[in-house]
Amino acid sequence: MSSPEVQFVRGVSSSGGLEEAQNRIADGKYFYEAELYMNDHVGVDEEIREILDGLENLGLGSRVLEILHDEEWGDLEDEDLAVIDSQVLLNMLDDAEGQFS
Repeated sequence: MSSPEVQFVRGVSSSGGLEEAQNRIADGKYFYEAELYMNDHVGVDEEIREILDGLENLGLGSRVLEILHDEEWGDLEDEDLAVIDSQVLLNMLDDAEGQFS
């Protein structure tokens, strides 16, 4: 049996709490989305790292999707084209370290 896959999405920042996240996961949808390199980048960086570490510690996979700042999620025809490896995301965060406060 394969482990459940959780989608982790980078988009427009929003927060809905644990219950909403559980419902979204149960429906096969993403549970977290954020925009990088904004005024709240340091906090978003910490959240992303915490989520990815938590998923790894639970033995769960993650699915990271990326769109450009001028793209809309609704315009995405093939979700698989937006998938990036979670390590790529962590490398992007590492590269931006110290550039935001």
